Amino acid sequence: MNTEEFVRLRDAVQASYKELDPFRKELETALRAYAGPHYGNNGGTSRPVNMLELAVESMLQQLSSRAPQVLCTTHRKELQSTAAEMKLVLNEAMKRIGFEHEHRLWVLSAIFCVGIMEVGLHVTKRVAIDDDEMPITELFVEAIMFDDFVYDTTARKWDVDKVAFWGHRNTMSLAKAKANPDFNPEVRKRLTATEKVSGSAAVSTGDKKNDRFRELVDIWQIFVPETSQVVTFAQDTEQPLRVVEWTGPSHGPYHLLGFNEVLNNIMPLPPVANWIDLDELENLLWRKLGNQASRQKTIGVTDTGNVTDGQQIIKTGDGDVIAVGNPNAFKEVSFGGVNQQTLGFALTVKNMTDFVMGNLSAQMGLGATADTLGQEQLIRQAANIRIKSMQDTLLSATEQVLRDIAFYLHSHPTMEFNITQRISGVNIDVPLTWPFRDDGFGNEIDVRRGKPMDLAITIVPYSMTSATPGQRATMLRQLWVQDILPAVQLGLQPNIAKYFESLAVLLDLPELREIVTEAEVEADPQQQQSPEQMTSVLGKPNGQYTRNNVSRGQTPQAAEQQMTQMLMAADTEQ
Repeated sequence: MNTEEFVRLRDAVQASYKELDPFRKELETALRAYAGPHYGNNGGTSRPVNMLELAVESMLQQLSSRAPQVLCTTHRKELQSTAAEMKLVLNEAMKRIGFEHEHRLWVLSAIFCVGIMEVGLHVTKRVAIDDDEMPITELFVEAIMFDDFVYDTTARKWDVDKVAFWGHRNTMSLAKAKANPDFNPEVRKRLTATEKVSGSAAVSTGDKKNDRFRELVDIWQIFVPETSQVVTFAQDTEQPLRVVEWTGPSHGPYHLLGFNEVLNNIMPLPPVANWIDLDELENLLWRKLGNQASRQKTIGVTDTGNVTDGQQIIKTGDGDVIAVGNPNAFKEVSFGGVNQQTLGFALTVKNMTDFVMGNLSAQMGLGATADTLGQEQLIRQAANIRIKSMQDTLLSATEQVLRDIAFYLHSHPTMEFNITQRISGVNIDVPLTWPFRDDGFGNEIDVRRGKPMDLAITIVPYSMTSATPGQRATMLRQLWVQDILPAVQLGLQPNIAKYFESLAVLLDLPELREIVTEAEVEADPQQQQSPEQMTSVLGKPNGQYTRNNVSRGQTPQAAEQQMTQMLMAADTEQ
């Protein structure tokens, strides 16, 4: 890349970064509302009902509460063992690189704005070989904050053929940047410290001046798809620090995650953008109601001719009797207080906020939303339709990230893993090293075959949402009825003792072990029950079911709506 090309790229990056400033400001506003006035020196007005934080946390728990597990399959029979080992290696690699934490930050960023995940190799140390230094690289994933991200804003679609460049900024110590042997010596020695730590979305810090004990400098890393190059440069340099050929996946090092696409725009519409106005209105109303309540007072008044009687009444204790000239001249008067119409409107806005946030009460189980259990389950399933769509989007994006991880694992020259593979049928765990292994004749071999795309390996991420012990107990009971008991008809003898042992653990009921002992549930071979008898006893009793829908009383939403109507009507009558 010659100087003229580099200057055009640098100026284009600066222009695009400036055009993204409105999105960064909106992100800062949303983060301040989410964190509230008591986070650091965030300040701002009181937020007594922070529905925004509740909705974000609810959505995050349903999307990325733990790291995904991976399944690798292939339609090529000769590669099945390779796929099985790749599954174990991928799961182990995610633990090694801290994938769970970065994945959660990636999803959280997408809820507020857009998620950016970088996948690649970074130098961890350098080893001297003869007179040369060889860099040792390790695999990494990192959720890039939007405040440090830039892309070609003239593009209308995220595609390597349509976006001229994209990349991000690293803030590193000036001394480290000047000593980096990978940077151009002539350019790196002219580096100067960045006067201010760039960025606008930090809400817990005040002055962003670079007054730390280290001098810092902003270094940009930009991927140019057309030339398949990665260009590294400082903000004000006339030459790049480094230009290298990109040898990773063709789509580059970054993965974008967004849940609501906007036509002709790369930036998605984040869920928070549709929540924040209602959340602010609700908090405005509750602050107003709080101020009204704090101004409320009750005082005694009398006319000017009965001041002495009024003072005597004030001084008289409860239950005492006094004589006054005119008892009717003294009375209590209340001023201020909560306006009933405002309170009714605040409750209406609360219900609307809950609705816009995807029926938050049903999602989080904060209260009954229907009269019967069956209706409650139907409402929760409907409330999860949007979450299910977002989960599908996240699974597809996560699969692409995991494909990149598999790419680097399959091509890295020195990376090694210790894995344990279970031999099916005999339940024996065999420790293995991957990818280098002894072939049994004293020769070290590399078990990797072909490339990930050649292996036709399908990576299926799952289990990104956690289940409580109670939920796991419910799933176990459903499996018992739906899968295990039908298999009893085919001659299966389930381990009932193990079933109750699992329930005792999941439900935290250790006394269940004493109630049901193994001796009591094991069948006597001479008194073996038929599958039909066992099915009847364990899960499908002979007889008829009686279904009763029993109302659980008025739901909180119905009670709140009734109260709102009463408040509105009372205020109108006045």
